[in-house]
Amino acid sequence: MSVDASARTVMERCEILASYSEEPDRLTRRFATKAMQQVNETVMAWMHAAGWQSDRALQGEPGRRKNIVAGIAS
Repeated sequence: MSVDASARTVMERCEILASYSEEPDRLTRRFATKAMQQVNETVMAWMHAAGWQSDRALQGEPGRRKNIVAGIAS
């Protein structure tokens, strides 16, 4: 993939992630909200498509941390 194509992909993905917000006129993603869940699912899908293995250690339960563990598949 060329540098220009990679840059376009990065910018497209930034726009996608920016669309996941709790408020229409600004970027707001609080812990354990639908907007944050959408971002986590989207990034994990991109990671899987790139050949990475990822898993959510804890689901978004109020009062609990949410960890994403990632690694390159071997």
